[in-house]
Amino acid sequence: MGSTAAHPSRFCSRAATQRSGGFTLVEMLLVVAMIALLISILLPTMGKAKQATHRTVCATNLHHMALGNIGYIHDNRNTFPPHRQLNMDLQRNWFNLLEQYGNTRANSQCPAISGQQDDYGVKWSWAYNYHYIGYGYNGFFLGLFSHNDYSSFAHIVQRQWTRVSSVKDPGKLIVVGDSSPKTAGGVDHGVSLTLWWPYIHAYKEGVNSKRHGNAGVVSFADGHAEIVIDPDKAIHPPFDGSPINIEYWDPRQRKP
Repeated sequence: MGSTAAHPSRFCSRAATQRSGGFTLVEMLLVVAMIALLISILLPTMGKAKQATHRTVCATNLHHMALGNIGYIHDNRNTFPPHRQLNMDLQRNWFNLLEQYGNTRANSQCPAISGQQDDYGVKWSWAYNYHYIGYGYNGFFLGLFSHNDYSSFAHIVQRQWTRVSSVKDPGKLIVVGDSSPKTAGGVDHGVSLTLWWPYIHAYKEGVNSKRHGNAGVVSFADGHAEIVIDPDKAIHPPFDGSPINIEYWDPRQRKP
């Protein structure tokens, strides 16, 4: 007898044919929405990872500079290098003096500096010179040479030639850190080769806190480097120039 029941294989074949027409519009929209959601989740994570990498490389750069500083001190009667020469020789700034102790052009550039920067209204691009190196030396307290004796807002008189024997706590004393061109002083807006205690707030001569996301990288007299969150609170003096946080800058940690 013949049977009128549908053959199972023919049924499955027809169903498969009906489902093989591709994604519907709703399904496509769902896929696009999921991709957009994943991108929105991953982008901040990728940005944070990039920022963390920049901080780490910057800390390595400054660690090498701090070690070079130690080498210079050892060979120069236990005296810190000057921040620049009296005759303004542009090839004899502190970072040039450290070249014979391992400092290079490559490790003198913070990896977060790429293209034109805008720091406190100063637009600039990195260059291996005293204007735009972007790493500043604690010049007021450690390398005052090329200036006469100098008095800060806190009435602390600093003299030329700081010897390592005057350092009370090498692990706290800042040597080099992130910096930016200053907001005063001519068409070129001054220099970025120093961190200058008396003018940290007046002319933005402290540790740059914008480059690494409200954090600055600094190295210390014992050779180690740190990422400092919110430098304005952690290591900078108050705006009035009082000696709060001076232990990170003055080798003798004087508080008048």
